Amino acid sequence: MKTQVSAYNLKLLVAFLFLLFFSAEVIAQQTNTEKDIISTLQLNRLRNESPILFIHFDKNIYIHNDQVWFTGYLFKSVDLEVYKTLSIALVKNDSRQVVLDNKYVMSNGIVLGSTTIPDTLTAGEYSFIAYTNRLLNGLPNVLFTQRVTIKSTTTGTYTASLNPLDTSATASKQKVMLLVNFLEADKQPNTIQVSYYVGDTKKPLLKGDLKTEFGKHIFEIPSSILTAGNNKLHVTVKHEKEFKELIMELPIVRKPAIVKFYPEGGTLVNNLESNIGWEVTDYKGNPLKASAVLFQDKKAIANIATNSYGISRFLLKPTASHKYSIKLVGINRKDTAYVLPEAINEGPVITIANAIVNDTLIAVVKSNKPEQLYVIGHDYKEIYFASPVKLDTLQKRIKIILNDLPKGLTQITVIDSLGRPFAERLIFAHYNRRSKLEIKTDSTSYGQRQKVSLKIKLSDIGKMDSGLVSIAVVEQKRLDIKNQKDIESYFYLHANLDNLPLKENYLGEQKFDKQFLEDILLVKGWSKYKWLDMLNPSQADTAKFDDVFFRGNVTRKKKPVSKSLPLMSFGNTKRPLSTDDHGAFDLTYADLLTPPDMMVSYVVKGALEYEYEVNLADPYKLLNQKIADSIEINKLNIVEQPSTRETQLKGLEHSIKIKEVQIKASAIRKVQANACGDYICRFNIFNCPNHRYESDNKLPVVGRSYMRSGMSTVYLGCGATDNKLALKGIYLPKRFYVEDVSKWSAAEPLYLSTLFWKHLARVRSDEYAEVSFYTTDISGDFKIIVQGVAGNDVTYGEKTFKVRPGKYKAIQ
Repeated sequence: MKTQVSAYNLKLLVAFLFLLFFSAEVIAQQTNTEKDIISTLQLNRLRNESPILFIHFDKNIYIHNDQVWFTGYLFKSVDLEVYKTLSIALVKNDSRQVVLDNKYVMSNGIVLGSTTIPDTLTAGEYSFIAYTNRLLNGLPNVLFTQRVTIKSTTTGTYTASLNPLDTSATASKQKVMLLVNFLEADKQPNTIQVSYYVGDTKKPLLKGDLKTEFGKHIFEIPSSILTAGNNKLHVTVKHEKEFKELIMELPIVRKPAIVKFYPEGGTLVNNLESNIGWEVTDYKGNPLKASAVLFQDKKAIANIATNSYGISRFLLKPTASHKYSIKLVGINRKDTAYVLPEAINEGPVITIANAIVNDTLIAVVKSNKPEQLYVIGHDYKEIYFASPVKLDTLQKRIKIILNDLPKGLTQITVIDSLGRPFAERLIFAHYNRRSKLEIKTDSTSYGQRQKVSLKIKLSDIGKMDSGLVSIAVVEQKRLDIKNQKDIESYFYLHANLDNLPLKENYLGEQKFDKQFLEDILLVKGWSKYKWLDMLNPSQADTAKFDDVFFRGNVTRKKKPVSKSLPLMSFGNTKRPLSTDDHGAFDLTYADLLTPPDMMVSYVVKGALEYEYEVNLADPYKLLNQKIADSIEINKLNIVEQPSTRETQLKGLEHSIKIKEVQIKASAIRKVQANACGDYICRFNIFNCPNHRYESDNKLPVVGRSYMRSGMSTVYLGCGATDNKLALKGIYLPKRFYVEDVSKWSAAEPLYLSTLFWKHLARVRSDEYAEVSFYTTDISGDFKIIVQGVAGNDVTYGEKTFKVRPGKYKAIQ
């Protein structure tokens, strides 16, 4: 995955620009030297260094205490050695509160990790935010977000719902009733504590606290304060230790649809025919399928329409002294005209009929005057081809062989002899070069607790000999398409293009898949950086790279010290560590490496317990919250959940009852766990997930060794004090264990939504990689998802199979 700047491409670019800028025609107008151009390109490459980070999570719908498995891949970095740590934080979308954060080892651009969904979280919409230790101007230089939904499997002691009474957008106040009903009516309290806000939690339009009366309260929200994208009522109901969160979107006065135009190449030119991409969305950005009439002045000249993704294209040859507009049919309440961009009198345009190409690109360059032009293929950091085009006629058809282009998106820019850009167009090169996966199971249908044999190999279509992939086998119900991300479409599309319409297969082979992508390249394919910005970077654009580092200090009775002090570690490191003469010390990457869920702890060696204080803040925690606060609210996945029924995982009714019985029985036996919830099972395993509620669990003892993630580790205690620094380490990988559940007792049901997970498996094109696992007592559809890297490419594949109902028929 390590990529280097192509010396050939750099020489090609320098030679081209040198000839361009130092031609006899323009030498008097240019002051750049060849050295200046090279320096400019290197600065632009550094300034725009944008590695791609992708995290493969096992699923995107979780429940409390679910284990989360993931593999991370880092691409397009010149130096992978500087990336050593991956930070992952779980953020609640509506409040932007960081509810979970961990750090993991990154090696050669790969991260193998796992974590657990806390049972204290309220059900709702969350996002995993992932970034590395590498910072650019104080912020992560690469960021990945994965939206997830956390569902509840228990009803609790009460239900809650928001019910519209009068929610007309034209009413002065909108009325919504909150109803709270206890499952046991005789336990319904007279009042229940409620907090609420309207809009964004960081800048609420309205907020407050109140108490219900006999399980009811009517909210009255002024319609005048509601705005597009800032019109949700958030309610939190609290009774004892049980929280319920509800969200309802309040209507606003209907806004006109939003229409945007994208002339191919960027500009309309009089008397030159061009393709015009156009997009129609509602005020929230949701795509609209719409019909419209195209007008020249007041004359209707064509009927046009968008597809179900809200995008399409039409041809237009504008002429001077005329204005062009469209009017939507049956969308807006008022007759609204959307005016097209005004055409210029002179300049070239570019037409590319097929932007999805394999090895050859056909382009037509048009101009209404003879001139010398250049067609350049580049990514604003490297140039891949430069073709001179001398226009003696109004148009010229050019054919470009794309052998030197990498697979994926390339920007085509048309410039004149002064280096001024006139037209740009995005293409997808080598679309046919796919590293496909062949996935086979020994059957398409299985019984409960039955062995499944899985075989995977690379097809020879992509001409790749081997690859590394992560494998997930999960219940289909735990995958929501609105949250789904795959490595192939993310690497080639989402990492470069914003706000793509929701689609299940972005890089499909069918005709409608390719047409969708053609429209996306035309409509969404505007360049990230401007050509002239690249050639004239300002000093303010200079990149400053840094790493996240841990720095602490020791004080004595809250006052500074004046001598060096030796520190003793209870963590994974054996490196001697001492402070400087002022009590300051730095922790290295190696000092923080621990098995999963372990803490790193330091005390002053040989000192009394309360004589010194060890002070250290986790810098990732500050970054996590800063990133969470900076995310625009319209980019978060905040969906309606007006009732607690919306937050429950459907189909788990039987397991809910089982869990309630287990909890009650465990409570009677007085579960052995400390304040942090730590316990030791009968097999001396720390916080064993298979024996969470067993009566013979024991409390962990500080200083004793227990098995954790397959390793013997010393228990450091619960939490930290001022006198003993304790913080989460950088976690080493944890293995997913496959057990033969067919031999387990059938006395109690076994419900596992992730049947199999493999962080990394080597796949080849000449033989199958084979793995096996077992179904559990969940019946229905299951999906196998395999994705990773193959040579210099990424690869993705999936397959489904069924589990037939058996003894435990409640889950289907």
